[in-house]
Amino acid sequence: MGRIGRRLVSISIVGLLAACGAGEEKIVKQAEEVLEEKMNQEPQDATREHGDMMLYLPNNADIQKSAEEEYRVTHEGQIYALSLNSKQTEAEENMNIQETQPLIAEVREGEKSYLIIAPFEKDTYEVKVGYEGTTMTTVLPREDINDQSRLMFDIVQSVEEHNFITTH
Repeated sequence: MGRIGRRLVSISIVGLLAACGAGEEKIVKQAEEVLEEKMNQEPQDATREHGDMMLYLPNNADIQKSAEEEYRVTHEGQIYALSLNSKQTEAEENMNIQETQPLIAEVREGEKSYLIIAPFEKDTYEVKVGYEGTTMTTVLPREDINDQSRLMFDIVQSVEEHNFITTH
C-alpha cells in the first residue's frame, strides 16, 4: 500500500481509536495489517466451480446458494455469508446483524476493499470484508478475527464470475 493508501486507512480509523480499549486497539492494528497484506498479494487460485462462479475455498469448505447472488459458506463449523454484490444479503439479515452498531474498526483502501469489525453479542464481533463488490460476513470471537479475516479476503479476492453466452 502506498503512502496515500496508508494515509486514507489511517484517516478512516483515527476517530475510532479514541473509543477503543487496549484490546480493541489491537483489533484495529491487526485489521490494518490484514488489509495491507491482502491488497499486496495476488488473489488465490480458484479451487472450486459453483454454477457460473469460480473461487478459492479450503478443501473442507462447503458452499450452497441461498438466494440470487448469495451463498452460504461453511468451513470448520464457521458460517459465512458471501454476496456477489454490495447489498446486504438475506443471509446477513438472518444473522440479525445491526447496521447501527458502533464500529471497532473500519479500514478501507479507497472504494476497492474494506474490513469492518463491529461488536455483535457478548464476546463476539461481526466481521465483514469486501473486495470489488464481493462481500463476506460472519460473526467471530475476538481471538479468531485475525486468521478468519485473512481467509475471508482469500475467498472474496478469488471470486471469478463467468457469463456464459450462447449463440444460435
